[in-house]
Parts: sequence; C-alpha cells; structure tokens
Amino acid sequence: MIGLLKINWWKFLSIPLLLYALIAGMLIPLGPGIVSVNPSSVTRGATISFDVAGYNTHFDEDDRSLNVLLKNENNLICASNVTVIGSTLLNVEFGIPPDLRTVSKRDFYNLVIYNETDGTFFLRNAFSVQRHDEQEGIGFNCTTILKNELPKGVVIPYREILYESIRNLFFHVPMWFTMIFLMFFAFICSIIFLATNNEDFDLVASTAAAIGLFFGLLGILTGMVWANFTWGAPWVNDPKLNGAAVGMLIYLAYFVLRGSLNDDRTRARVSSVYSVFAFVIFIVFIFIIPRLKGVDSLHPGSGGNPGFNMYDLDNTMRPVFYSAVLGFIILGMWMTSLVARYRKLFQLQLDKT
Repeated sequence: MIGLLKINWWKFLSIPLLLYALIAGMLIPLGPGIVSVNPSSVTRGATISFDVAGYNTHFDEDDRSLNVLLKNENNLICASNVTVIGSTLLNVEFGIPPDLRTVSKRDFYNLVIYNETDGTFFLRNAFSVQRHDEQEGIGFNCTTILKNELPKGVVIPYREILYESIRNLFFHVPMWFTMIFLMFFAFICSIIFLATNNEDFDLVASTAAAIGLFFGLLGILTGMVWANFTWGAPWVNDPKLNGAAVGMLIYLAYFVLRGSLNDDRTRARVSSVYSVFAFVIFIVFIFIIPRLKGVDSLHPGSGGNPGFNMYDLDNTMRPVFYSAVLGFIILGMWMTSLVARYRKLFQLQLDKT
C-alpha cells in the first residue's frame, strides 16, 4: 500500500485542476439578475409604478428588445411603460386589469425581464396582486412573445439570496466530497487490515481519516461563512449541519481511542473495527437522516429542496465544479501519501533505535 502511494503522476494532476477551479471560479462573472422590486404589491384595477434594481445587467434606453412582464401560472401581464434609469435600474409601470383572475386573495407573480445582451432572467414571487371581493375575474394575457434566452458570454447563473457567494460551491462542497472519499478509503483499508493483519493498511487508514478530518474542518468553516451570508447565522438548527458535527465527533473519538491503547496490534485491530462502524454511522447522519420524510433541511437536495444539479449547476459551472472535486480529492490522497510515508519512515527509525 505504501509503495502504491509513491507513484507520482496522478498527484501532479491536482495542480492544474485546482488552478483552473480557482481562477475560473473567481473570475467568471455572475450573470444578470434582479436584486429587488419596490414596492412589491398592488390591488386589482390599480396602476403601479415601481423600481427594479438589477445586478450585472445592461439596461439601455435605446434597446428596443427590452421587455418586462409579470407572469404566473394563470396570467401574463405586460408592462405599460419601461423607463431606463441606469444600466442596473429600471422604472416599470403596470396597469392591473380590474377583472384580472386571481385564484386567491393574494396572487404572486414572477417578474421577468428580457433584453438581447442579458437574455431572460427573473425574480421568483417578486410581485403580488390583491383583491378585495369574492369574484375571481377573468384571465388576462398580454400579446407578446415571451422569449427564454441565455445571456451573451460566459457567466455563472445568478440566484437570489446566494448572489456572489454561489462561488463557494467550488470550495465548500468539494472539500466535503474529499472528506467523504478519504473516510471511505480509511474504511476500505481498515477492512483489508482486519482480513490480512498487514499493519501498513492500518497506518494508511488512520492517516486517511486524519486528512479527511482536516478537510471536514475546512468544509465546516467554509460552510459557516456561506451560512452566515445566506441564512443569517454561521450555524443554524439544521439536520445536515448537526449530522456533520456528530460525524466529526465520531472521528475525533476514533483518534482518542487510538491514543488510549498502548499495544500496537491491539490498537490497530480495535481502531480498525471502530473505523468500519464509524463510516457507516457517519453516512447515516449526513446522507440518510436529512433525507427522511418530515425532516426539513435548508441544504439543497434535502427536505424537499432541489439540489444544485437541478437548478444551479449549469454547463458553465459543471467543468469548474467537477475539476475542483477531482482536484481536492487528488490533493487529499497526495497529502495522505506524504503523511503515511513519513509515519512509516519514522516508525522504521524508531525500530532501529
């Protein structure tokens, strides 16, 4: 096993992968989006004028392609007047028909904007229309073609709440993937040691678990920064966060157990058995429990929330994200190989003396 980790070619592959992920992930601009709408509600039959603040948009008063709509499942309402105040600011006027069909007393609409440079972008549930009577009214559709176009150039998709912090996807998630891969590697090496009694496998297993714990700590720190920006606090009562914390404590206990046993053979066998069960319990806490029915999690892909691959991980982000995942995993294995070889040499030196 130690000899296998000495092979060098795969280690240097992490350098261009991580450089690409770092440079592309930080320098590709964020796509156009809508930051806010003020005010954000109106009653039927009223005419409303409101400001729309954009982000990385290219509004131009001479752009004849500019189109602003309110849209939900029942209605499509065109703006009666659009005034460009700046490249990122519009004033939009809508006339809400008095007989507009409203399913409930407050219907929410997506605000959709299109121009040739920025393509089509929208803000979910940006505007609400209220009614004060019990009549549902009739459906209303403006006579326009709603285009669905991508912005010009290479951009990272704009998402409400996340904004520029979406770039943390290239670091936080790959670090967790690396931790899980290294814990799985330690799990496999522990099983092999129990089957063969080859102490090299116990050495590699404990080293992989230590490096995995290091990447897990980095994953928690980057996640806390992200959570503080998007959820308003670095740590919230979330089942996936709590499961990750419990999993980290389980592996910390693994090293406490190793340190408490003096006999080398006993330490190797007991900690290998613990490592096997620790990985299984860890997977239960971070993958299975957050996905149980009735367990709500703020994380994408949990508690009914869509995963990044469904609505954020577009063709621009995929090569950067997968490069980061592969690069960090290779870096983690590289670090494991260096530490394992150092520990092996150190043990050999002790045996000679």
